Amino acid sequence: MSTLSSNFDIVYERYHTRPFAGQCDVRETEAADTGREVRRLRFKNVDGYEIPHMMVKRSSNVYGSPSEAFEKSRFRVVRKDCDGLFVVENENGLRMNICELKTSASVNTICDAKDQIIGSYVRMNALMSNLKSYPEHVDVVGFIASHGPNLHTLSMMKDASDPKTMFYYKLMTKGEYVMPKVKMDGYYNPIKMREIKFYFVAVPDGAQHHEVDYMQYA
Repeated sequence: MSTLSSNFDIVYERYHTRPFAGQCDVRETEAADTGREVRRLRFKNVDGYEIPHMMVKRSSNVYGSPSEAFEKSRFRVVRKDCDGLFVVENENGLRMNICELKTSASVNTICDAKDQIIGSYVRMNALMSNLKSYPEHVDVVGFIASHGPNLHTLSMMKDASDPKTMFYYKLMTKGEYVMPKVKMDGYYNPIKMREIKFYFVAVPDGAQHHEVDYMQYA
């Protein structure tokens, strides 16, 4: 067990990390299963440890009951949570992998997944940065998995100018998108942010389970 993982378990004893070797499964556990939803994304060729989903979810309580104005602000992301979060350590520091599973790839759905990933990062980074073993170098990666987008609709967005649609179009067409630290710091000020790299994982139509090789994103 890593020093960070063992320190985490001491301080947050109700939410012990779960080590894994070789593969890690991220599951949709809250939405009803109608036979269409993406229910599991499996990462192969990866070692690390999971942060319990309930800790990520319950950590939003520190922000209290949101007001209507709060829900309309850019800070509403801090109350959103993801489907799974796992940590991979390396010689440079660690990689925080934050995952959200969706079924459709509409603009609103994918952008909501982005916000869920950002909110989960903000809360877990705040909790983990209290630990002495938390390294200075942390890479943050967000994985959004869903069935593929409507290609006809997507082709009509190539000249989009609003940030939301631009993010969507670039993520869907390139499969990845980087939100730079300087822009994140400016938009979410006074929250301290890091660069976040997003990946889109296309799940075959009709499939509820999908697997990918983690090394292709390393």
